[in-house]
Amino acid sequence: MEKYKHNYLLFLYDFRVPFDNNMSERDLRKAKNRQKMAGGFRKISGHEMYCNILTMIETLKKRKMAVFENIKRIFMGTPAIF
Repeated sequence: MEKYKHNYLLFLYDFRVPFDNNMSERDLRKAKNRQKMAGGFRKISGHEMYCNILTMIETLKKRKMAVFENIKRIFMGTPAIF
């Protein structure tokens, strides 16, 4: 551990590096916060719809694609991501 101690604390020196490497935890945090703020979802279908929309937006962001333009393409019937 001493050999790589600079790598363990790299997030303190380089702010581009996340303080944890758990991408799935960060992605789920948005849905969990939404659930807590609104007091939960009324129906399972609302929860599923929210997750589908959030998944699409987060995927577009990670791929560095234009979010608004690709949402418009979904409604036109030519989605960039299937």
